[in-house]
Amino acid sequence: AFDKYAASVKPDGIILADTTYIKDLSAAKAKVYGCPITELTIKEFGKAICANVAAVGMLAYLFDMIDLGVFEEAVNARVPAAFREMNIGALRAGYRWAKELDQD
Repeated sequence: AFDKYAASVKPDGIILADTTYIKDLSAAKAKVYGCPITELTIKEFGKAICANVAAVGMLAYLFDMIDLGVFEEAVNARVPAAFREMNIGALRAGYRWAKELDQD
């Protein structure tokens, strides 16, 4: 999706790119937050399956319009009980990773 759409995002837009897969971010005119989301998710949780939830956590931080607790409630409501703890952890980790990127 990055390769296909990055150039069409307006300069005042924001792109979150998983640098586990995307190495060249130069096609974008928008502000790009590059983070190895899948790699960090595997390292922290042992699985890539919750990388998308980590990305949502990153977006929650970057857009700062909705409290992280709202996202936690959504995960609790939608994710099977056996996977809730991991997904809430991934959501919070993504939020933390975005915060760290924003301070660079």
